[in-house]
Amino acid sequence: MKTFDPASFPYAPRFCEENIWHLARSLIEQGQEATDLQILFLSNETMQVVMAEQREAQPGRLILWDYHVVLLADIDDESVIFDFDTRLDFPCQSERYFEKSLPPAGLVPGRYLPSIRIIPAESYLERFYSDRSHMIGHLPEALFPEWPPIHPEKNSLAIAIDQYWDVHQELMDGSVVVCLQPG
Repeated sequence: MKTFDPASFPYAPRFCEENIWHLARSLIEQGQEATDLQILFLSNETMQVVMAEQREAQPGRLILWDYHVVLLADIDDESVIFDFDTRLDFPCQSERYFEKSLPPAGLVPGRYLPSIRIIPAESYLERFYSDRSHMIGHLPEALFPEWPPIHPEKNSLAIAIDQYWDVHQELMDGSVVVCLQPG
């Protein structure tokens, strides 16, 4: 499988949604077909998603994210996940990524399991919008990304970050939500 250096892409800690936006755009600019890329927005009703193998947590420990965003790609006929925040490979074979990153349904209460919004990359690049207000007061502004906030070229197409993480909201962007929670 083709290798990638995560350091060659824009990255800002705790801004996974923007990191993945920039990654998708970079991969397409490098010749990857947009149709082979999908954005995965992991969230749930309680905005508490338990994940493993994340660098923000001690090795062997779980972390609780309000949401997390990764890129699913078909590269060289292999399904892989790009996650800047994982201890796993970059990219990681998708089956291994989910096996290692998401605890089994019986291990943690269902309210901590994610639902996954699957968004076509082209749509995400065209529509994603964040003014970063969800991070104000949670992170010093000095730690915000050095690049400007992401706004779509056409404001009428904008889908704000809080719409993406709302697992019950139906969006007109081609995305679908897969529920991993029991019941």
